[in-house]
Amino acid sequence: MPPIKKLNDEELTAQHIAELENSDRIRDFFYGLGYDVDGATDLPHATVNMDTDDLQQRIRRIRKIANDPDEEIEIILFEVRSVTVALTQTIAQRFRHGAGTTFWC
Repeated sequence: MPPIKKLNDEELTAQHIAELENSDRIRDFFYGLGYDVDGATDLPHATVNMDTDDLQQRIRRIRKIANDPDEEIEIILFEVRSVTVALTQTIAQRFRHGAGTTFWC
């Protein structure tokens, strides 16, 4: 699907956020914001430096969701067993030290 060009900011509602219940819905959400979702795919843990046994147990799935139209931003979804401060910090540190110039939030 080619991305939809957006000229203005989108107004988000609580309903938009409530609908983000799985990776397909999240992909569709970013498509609606004008992101390119054609390359959406599962990523091996090693691709983003998350290939330790511990992280493979704690992170169920890593999925590239979308790119912005200029391909400057890549959206990656981490599906985890439990969101903890420690896991969030570990993901951030490993991303910063092994995943190139990709940033995440």
